[in-house]
Order: sequence, then C-alpha cells, then structure tokens
Amino acid sequence: AAFVEDQQGWEPARPVQEGVPASHFCKTIDSNVSYLLTQCHLPLPFDQALWILNPEVFYDPLRAEFDPVVSECRVVRLFAPGDALVSRKMTSHPLLLTVGSLLGMPGSVKAQDSLFRSVRRRDFPRPGMWCCITACVDPEQMMICEGQGVEKTRVVLAQEDGDTTLFREIVRLHRIPKWAMAKMPGFSDFVDEWVQAFRASRLFALLESGTGFGEYLVISIRKCE
Repeated sequence: AAFVEDQQGWEPARPVQEGVPASHFCKTIDSNVSYLLTQCHLPLPFDQALWILNPEVFYDPLRAEFDPVVSECRVVRLFAPGDALVSRKMTSHPLLLTVGSLLGMPGSVKAQDSLFRSVRRRDFPRPGMWCCITACVDPEQMMICEGQGVEKTRVVLAQEDGDTTLFREIVRLHRIPKWAMAKMPGFSDFVDEWVQAFRASRLFALLESGTGFGEYLVISIRKCE
C-alpha cells in the first residue's frame, strides 16, 4: 500500500488526454517485473463503496445477477468479519478475453472456479483509508499464489473524496510490455455502468435495507489479573 502512495517512478500507461484524469499508471522494476496501477472515482458515497470491499458482499451469489463478467461466486469459508476464502467463476466476456490475450494467455479464460483469500482492513495504510487484499489460492495445494491464469493477486485502496470514493488497484505483472499495459482493461473503463447495475440490483436493495449483510457482534474475552 505504501508502494502505491510513493509517487516516484510511476508514469502514465496510457496517453493523457487534456481535461481527462489519468487512470492507468505503470512502474517498471526491471526487465521482467512491472506494476500496473488503475484508479477511478466510484460514483458512490464512501459508506456504500465500502460494501464492495467486503468479501461477504462482493462474493455474494447475487452478484452474478448484475455483473457481466461473473457467472457464479460464493463465500467458501468465513474466517472472520472481512476475511474469507471465496470462489468466483468468470464468463467469456470480451473484456476478459482481451485481458487474456494481452497477458499472452488467450485460452486461459475458462468457466471454472477460481479461489481467493480476500481480506479487508480499516485505517490501513493510514487512518481514513481502507485496504482490501485479494490473493489467488492454488486449488490443489490450497496455498496462496501470485496468480492463476488471468487472475492476479491484487490490492485495492479506498478513500473518501467528496461525494465519491477514490479506488486504486495495483497488480504485479511479469514480462508484459508497456504497449500491452496501455491497452489493459481496468475497472475504471466501465465503472459507471457497473455502479448503475449495482444500484439497481437485489444485492444493493438488501444492503440498503440492512438485512444482515456485514453485521456482527464482536465479543472480546480477556483475562484480568
């Protein structure tokens, strides 16, 4: 997260248009490793945007009703509030096919379950910010790994910015040229359409009504001397 906030070495991955904020940035570490940072302003108030960072919400089965790139998703195991093993099955959406081609894996977009460990943290890396780390999990060894096909371990930072929420997402890529990163689709490319569908969904209605999503009573037991 601190790596994201360090502005040194980041450069626009796409040509910057006058009057349009840059959304894609890249930082090259060496000839093999680079980082891609995408950012956008989510047209949601901060409290509602934080629902998306909650793995119990983001991987709820109802998400498949409005998200065009997801056919199935679920929480496999809940370790603690905001910490879960989750599963997602993708569709053959053109956006994902583009990502697979740019990553040099055109046949990697398949209708199969992908496992992730998704963890959300408050006031990290600094007060007022939220962080969500979604790490790929090898389904055979059940160990965290850097990626599975087009799926990559990623970090998302969220912070309030007026009436909107600033989302920044970073992934590490291997041997991907800058021209490919410039064409890499990101959440910023379809955020308005996604939020519009989210607002109209059954999942959003349940969240807005407060019917149990993300509500916990945490009890702490301590030994007193």
